[in-house]
Amino acid sequence: MARKRKQNSSGKQGVMPVMRADAAGIDIGATEIFVAVPPDRATEHVRSFPTFTQDLYALADWLKQCGVKTVAMESTGVYWIPLFQILEERGFEVYRVNARHVKNVPGRRTDVSDCQWLQFLHSVGLLRASYRPEQEVCAIRSLLRHRESLVPMAARHTQIPGIRTGIAQTLFGEIGPDRSKFRSASAFSSWMGLCPDNEISGGRVLWVGTRKVNCRAATALRMAAQSLHHSKSALGDFYRRMRAKLGAPKAITAAAHKLARIIFHLVTTHQEFDDRHFAADQLRFHKHQLAKFRAKARALGFQLMPLEHAPSMVS
Repeated sequence: MARKRKQNSSGKQGVMPVMRADAAGIDIGATEIFVAVPPDRATEHVRSFPTFTQDLYALADWLKQCGVKTVAMESTGVYWIPLFQILEERGFEVYRVNARHVKNVPGRRTDVSDCQWLQFLHSVGLLRASYRPEQEVCAIRSLLRHRESLVPMAARHTQIPGIRTGIAQTLFGEIGPDRSKFRSASAFSSWMGLCPDNEISGGRVLWVGTRKVNCRAATALRMAAQSLHHSKSALGDFYRRMRAKLGAPKAITAAAHKLARIIFHLVTTHQEFDDRHFAADQLRFHKHQLAKFRAKARALGFQLMPLEHAPSMVS
């Protein structure tokens, strides 16, 4: 069932300077799409359209008639994809925005519909587009997703422990080769929902954990992380330490997070994976383990010593 929208005139939302005078806002539902353009562009500046293909093209035609050049749309499902592609083909600059970011912007009036609020925020430059690869990469991604449902993934490994050929192909199909749109490894990991997050209200922390994100790239990295259980590499040691400390589910997320950061570094620096970079971490962990065992031995009245210094046992 389509959500009801008030179509009252938005008027002036505030005194913020307009950065995108040709901006429109679109709120997409399962059966109906609500669109708002600047009030001076049309007598009826808020309209609704059905979701059939011919209606999507009619929506694009109306935006052209109104002189719109950039569009912000909000949708939490998959209904945005056909309209996004049509608008991009027509030459519009399309922002698909995160509903969480829109919700966190203060100052919304109660008589303004969702599409009007999106139009205002986009016109004053307060919205940030969610990452979406280029169309060529999306086409490859569609092919790889289809392949995934038909052909079992290859079992041989690539350079990074746990990253099989199929997983590497999935990562390329979902993200593409360009990581420049992510400002850092942390932003890349956050986009996949692999890094810690929290929810704060009134200065109190209400929730801490990883966000639930429907991301095939993150799923692929979790599969890679789980396969590290029997790996004799440094990454395998890291996974087993996290598993003993946090349990399997959190260990998988932690290892997937580490893999994401490693991949980001390798792609952005054009370097090959070298397991020797983890030698310092391994040495630090072994020293920590040795100190812990010595402390336990002292607590029980014993003393640890290397095997080469231990007295020979005579029967």
